[in-house]
Formats: sequence, C-alpha cells, structure tokens
Amino acid sequence: LAVRMSRPDGASLFARKLPEIRLALFATQAYLAGRDPGVLDLGQERLIVYDDSYGRTPEQAWVSASGLLDAVAMRTGSTRAQLQAVAAGGGIALLPVAFARRVPGLVELPHPVAPAPRTPWLIVHRDLRRQTAIRLVHRWIVEAFRGLAADAPSCQAAACMQPTR
Repeated sequence: LAVRMSRPDGASLFARKLPEIRLALFATQAYLAGRDPGVLDLGQERLIVYDDSYGRTPEQAWVSASGLLDAVAMRTGSTRAQLQAVAAGGGIALLPVAFARRVPGLVELPHPVAPAPRTPWLIVHRDLRRQTAIRLVHRWIVEAFRGLAADAPSCQAAACMQPTR
C-alpha cells in the first residue's frame, strides 16, 4: 500500500481517490506582530516552501505563479519541517489545513487566490488488494483521510484569524 499525491500509471496497480487535502497559508500571531493578515504583501514576507526533492509540486507552481519566488526564505521536502519553522515564527507557509490546525498557535491567513486542493491516491498492487490484511489497512487509511477532510473546513473570514488548539 502507498499513498501518492498523483495518480500513478500502470495496469498492475489499483488506485483509489482519497478525499482532497485543502491547503492554506499559515503563520503565528507573533510573526504577524499585529499586522492585518488580509492586507499582507506576501512578496515582502518570509515564505517557507517545499523544495524540489519530489519534483515540481502544485505548491511550488502556486508560489511561482503568484510571483513569490523572491520571498522564499526556506525550502524543505518535509511538511513537518515547514510546520515547525512556521510554529517557531520563521515565516509563512502553504500547508495542509488539517495538519496545520493541529499545531498550537498557528493562524490561517486569508488569501484571495487559494491554491487548488491536492488529491491523494491510495495505491495497492491488484494481486494483493483482496488479502484480508491489505483490505483492513486500506479501510483504515480511507477512514483516516475522511477524518482529515472533515477536520479541515474552509476558512471563513473571522475564523481564519483564530489561533489553533
């Protein structure tokens, strides 16, 4: 079993579409230092982004299309590293909402042009998919992703600026 962020090709693989992962910009109140997040010029901020260790991602394309490459202060292939850097007040990152909302002190920033959600795929080899253990883990992964999707409702103006748990 594997979870991939793009649908693979191959007749030997069975792919199941999982619930979308919504992305949004996050920072800490301390980083914002009382500034109105609705009027931030992201080109003048410190952005924390994915590097190219997994190829060109939609997140990278969004940063580039938004004209924000000069604002990049840190690149990493790790979502965890991005979360930690943002939580430490290092800047602003485009993160999976369901993960970022679990980090105390992060606030979701409104943005007029939200990046497209990502669609993960659960992959299993066709000859293994009927095995009981594979089916059980498969079911657990699907339910876990459903829970993540339910835990990441869209940002509503006032709710965006509420610190997370």
